[in-house]
Amino acid sequence: MKTIYAIAPLIETPGLTQAEGQKRLDPLSDGDFKIISLFLDRGPSSVENEIDEALCVPNIIEKGLWAKRQGAAGIFIDCMLDPGVRALRTALDIPVVRPAETAFHLAATLGHQFGIIDIGGDTAAMVEEQVTRYGL
Repeated sequence: MKTIYAIAPLIETPGLTQAEGQKRLDPLSDGDFKIISLFLDRGPSSVENEIDEALCVPNIIEKGLWAKRQGAAGIFIDCMLDPGVRALRTALDIPVVRPAETAFHLAATLGHQFGIIDIGGDTAAMVEEQVTRYGL
């Protein structure tokens, strides 16, 4: 069975724990793949602006390198701002998937336009930059 690690770029909080994250992912595991939830040891409690993103990336890289040593078949960054993905892709020889890039490209195949519901005002500029970076 292959293992995929889903790295949430935030620390555990009373409202969101590693166990709850794992419960959310368990139905996606099957006989071929097991998905394991990882939270950060240090970093922000959410990623809502450039500072939060900068604070979470070092531990995302550490978690990604650790997952590779554990035999990970791939890594999924569990955040629509896709923090740390480019750095992990540089460091690792396994797939590192980012949800925004994947979702945006899928949406672009379904029509000529798509919209994004964002979590707040601070991230709007970051999301616009992502859309441009992904060529959409």
